[in-house]
Amino acid sequence: MSTRNNLRQLKIINILFVSIALSACISNTILDEQRKDNYFNVINTPIYVSKAANITQEVFEDELSSCISSSENKVNISTKVGTGTGAIIVANALYGVATATGFLAPIIVVGGSVLALVGGGAIWATKATGENRKYLSIENCLEKRGHDVIFYIEESNK
Repeated sequence: MSTRNNLRQLKIINILFVSIALSACISNTILDEQRKDNYFNVINTPIYVSKAANITQEVFEDELSSCISSSENKVNISTKVGTGTGAIIVANALYGVATATGFLAPIIVVGGSVLALVGGGAIWATKATGENRKYLSIENCLEKRGHDVIFYIEESNK
């Protein structure tokens, strides 16, 4: 009986060591906080940019305005697609609920209700993530052009 308890304790200790080792492997990235002073803020956004060293200020400003306008176009298109898709799903679901008859009506009503929720969720998610998609698109565009981009959101202490 004591051998069995010893094996059980050994298994628990092994599991503990393996979990510690795996957690150490997961968190081996060094996170250093960037100094905000080395970056300039894109007005009314949480985006801070450090321009590439070999680029003049005029070229940088052109690239920044180009990235912002292309980002707005991409976000507008994806918002229209997401909202339109959600609206089509909601409309089809509600049509199914409204026209459900016969012995399959309860199943159709439940399915239509679930689809209406999915469509509404698609519309809500599209609208809720629009601003973040815009910032991400600007970040990707600027980083492709060699600039360093960070996000910094100041939290107010209340």
